[in-house]
Amino acid sequence: FLDAREEEASLGGLSVAAITHGPKMQVASAHLDHKSEPLRAKQLRRMCELLKAEAPALHLVCGDLNTFCKRDHGDSAWRDILAFYASRGWGEPAEASATLDAASEMGFSDAAAGRGDLEVTCWTHNPLFRIDHVLLNAALKERCAVLDYRRLDSKASDHFPVVVDLGI
Repeated sequence: FLDAREEEASLGGLSVAAITHGPKMQVASAHLDHKSEPLRAKQLRRMCELLKAEAPALHLVCGDLNTFCKRDHGDSAWRDILAFYASRGWGEPAEASATLDAASEMGFSDAAAGRGDLEVTCWTHNPLFRIDHVLLNAALKERCAVLDYRRLDSKASDHFPVVVDLGI
């Protein structure tokens, strides 16, 4: 078991806001570890557990999850990722994401699922990866429709912002 300091550090960055006008829900903004996929998966599981322990039952998790998978990138984009990894001597990246798989196991799904070619979100100076995500828990997904999912072309950060419009 982790002591309190280790557990707190292992959570990464998480901010949660409660929306109380209309259907009550929680929106969590996360920033997961940038180096370790197993740690990211653990962080996401813990965040989802914390959200599920709180009312209301509608939850949205978004932010810099620092994880990507092949299915979110077209063939050309995936070849660019492979070339980038090779140029760094990193071997090949995993085609699946343990973090996104953990989200699915916890009942969360990608708000961009089924939306076709997705725009990459990182980096603004050399866009290669879709590592910024918006995840909806099953209860929220049942109550809403994703009306729009898009990347904003802003260089205010090293990541492009993502905007999601939900109809509840």
